[in-house]
Amino acid sequence: MRKMWWYTACVVLLGSMWLMTGCSSENKSEQLSVFVYPKQGIPEGFADGLAQQLEQRLDLQGRELRVAGPSIYNEVKLMVEVAAGDHDLFIVSKEDLTRFMQSGDGFPLEDWFSQEDYPDGVVERVKMNEQTEMIPTGEKHLYGLPVHESKLIIEAGKEGDEPWYAFIVPQADPMDLVEETLKLLAEKGE
Repeated sequence: MRKMWWYTACVVLLGSMWLMTGCSSENKSEQLSVFVYPKQGIPEGFADGLAQQLEQRLDLQGRELRVAGPSIYNEVKLMVEVAAGDHDLFIVSKEDLTRFMQSGDGFPLEDWFSQEDYPDGVVERVKMNEQTEMIPTGEKHLYGLPVHESKLIIEAGKEGDEPWYAFIVPQADPMDLVEETLKLLAEKGE
C-alpha cells in the first residue's frame, strides 16, 4: 500500500512539475540551483559551504549559483521541491533517489558516467498493473551519482555516514553547468 501511495504521488508530482516548469519567472539558463535534502538533514552552514566550494571551481560565466537545503527532513517538502521545477540538481538519500527514479522523474547520466563505475546509482523503472502492484520494466539507467565521499561534499562539512546521491531533473538548465557540477561532485575526497 505504501508503494502504491509513493507511485501515485510521484506520478502526480511529475505532472505538476511539467505544468509548473513553464510557469517559472526566472531565466533558468542564467542560474544553477542545487537542493541538498538527505534524510539525516544537513549541518548548519553546509549549503553555504557547498556553494562556496562550487563557486571556486565552476566556470559560472556570470551566471548565478544557488544552493539550498533545510536542516530538517520532510518527505512531502522534497516531493514539492522536485515538482516545483525550481532546482536543477538534487542531493538526496538512496531511498529517495530510488522512489523518484522508479517513477521516471530523473535524467539518465550515462552520457557522462558509466553504470559499471557507479552501480549503486543504477535504478530500474517500474510501472503499475491493474492490481496496483509495482512491476519492474527492465529499463535500468544510472540516475544517481553517489556523492557522500565527494571531496566537495566532505569539504563543505558533511556529517554522518548516510549515503548521498545526486540526480538531475529532465528540465535541468544550464546543462553545461549541471554536467560540470556532477563531474566535480564525482571527485572523491581523502
